[in-house]
Amino acid sequence: MYAGPLRKFGIEWLEEPLYGYDFEGLAELRRSTTLNIAGGELNAQVHEYRDMLKHQCFDGCGSVGWLCAK
Repeated sequence: MYAGPLRKFGIEWLEEPLYGYDFEGLAELRRSTTLNIAGGELNAQVHEYRDMLKHQCFDGCGSVGWLCAK
């Protein structure tokens, strides 16, 4: 999914754009767009955050403020 054209409508980020445990898919989406990808609000376990950081899924993580993974 290429989300770049959404910028012309003033959209700057996508929040929870894919299933919250699809860490590889979220990382691929993040690499494929210039939009910021936010999520993690539905995840609750420490190991899930570890995997989010490992895969660099999000530019911002809602559950812990905005955690930058870049």
